[in-house]
Amino acid sequence: MEKRKRNQKNNKKVTKKRNRLTIKTILLIVFLFQIGLVYSQNQIVKIPKLQQEDVVVITEAFNLWKTKGEQVWEGWTKINIPFIYRKENYEYWINFPSSIKEKGKFIEKIQNMDVYGKAIENKNVIAASKDIYNISAVVLSSPKISEMTKEEWIITAIHEMFHVFQSSNKTYQNKIKNLDLAYGNDASWMLNYPFPYQDTSLKTISHMQGYLLYKVYQSDDFKENMYDCFLLKDILSLYKNDIIQKYGNDGNYKYSNFQQSVEGGAKYTELKMAEIAVTNYKPLSSDIHFTDIYTNQINVIRHCGKGTGGRLTFYYLGLAKCLVLDKINPEWKKNYFNTAWLDEIFDMSLNQIMEKQKDLK
Repeated sequence: MEKRKRNQKNNKKVTKKRNRLTIKTILLIVFLFQIGLVYSQNQIVKIPKLQQEDVVVITEAFNLWKTKGEQVWEGWTKINIPFIYRKENYEYWINFPSSIKEKGKFIEKIQNMDVYGKAIENKNVIAASKDIYNISAVVLSSPKISEMTKEEWIITAIHEMFHVFQSSNKTYQNKIKNLDLAYGNDASWMLNYPFPYQDTSLKTISHMQGYLLYKVYQSDDFKENMYDCFLLKDILSLYKNDIIQKYGNDGNYKYSNFQQSVEGGAKYTELKMAEIAVTNYKPLSSDIHFTDIYTNQINVIRHCGKGTGGRLTFYYLGLAKCLVLDKINPEWKKNYFNTAWLDEIFDMSLNQIMEKQKDLK
């Protein structure tokens, strides 16, 4: 009897041990399967090289930036710009440090740039600058996926490459962080911030800004431009006070000022480089033919708040302020990264003009 009990206990122990081993074996098999799946996607499954049409637009974007970027922003071409180029089933990591293992398998070189590739499942269309493993990089879907012409795609890439330049400046980034505006857990707050875009009076004041900025940009009459600029200064003050009085704090104003400065600066850079591409640049490829895409966009400025809505208004108001600063203070870019906000640079520029006028009397 006792022997039978001992045998039953031993059998139970053996059974439990076998069950534990079985569970461990299953977990190990699942783990190895997952590793094998990743491996098969990126190693066994051959990642194709970029097609010639892809190489053309990537090469052209980098060449336009490298050869002409300093004409728009001093120091821009001195930084490294990591780039993720996305296709339907693959993405290609360009100019990333060797320490980033997640970039996939080495595929080829484009000029002197290493290209790594890996399989992807997320097929969302992307045009953005993002932090990738704490590195600011351009992430841009191919012209085919983005439904852009080759030339439009190159100029869009330039826009995002300027955002990388902005991110490379620590003073500028600290200015953004000190706004204390983050609305969410990542950079998507910049898109999702609940700004009161439908506020009728704010749209009207934005329209007044856009109209005056366009007028100053088009005019060469110094006295009239100064009159309009000081009127604009009053309107900017009205805009700020209206937001604070209605919404109880300056968060919405800070967001507006920040977006105009960041996205407006990038829009300005995009259009200046587009102008250079047409007037003072010879493409490397005979398949690239830049045409004037900037004149019509400048015309949008006078319709801000009425013909444009949402965040797009910030792009064009910021663009307009940059263009006007070109006219009234050609040295304004020296203060862009340290001061950060276009409204402040505009105010400083007017004060400098007034001081100079006093000295002339």
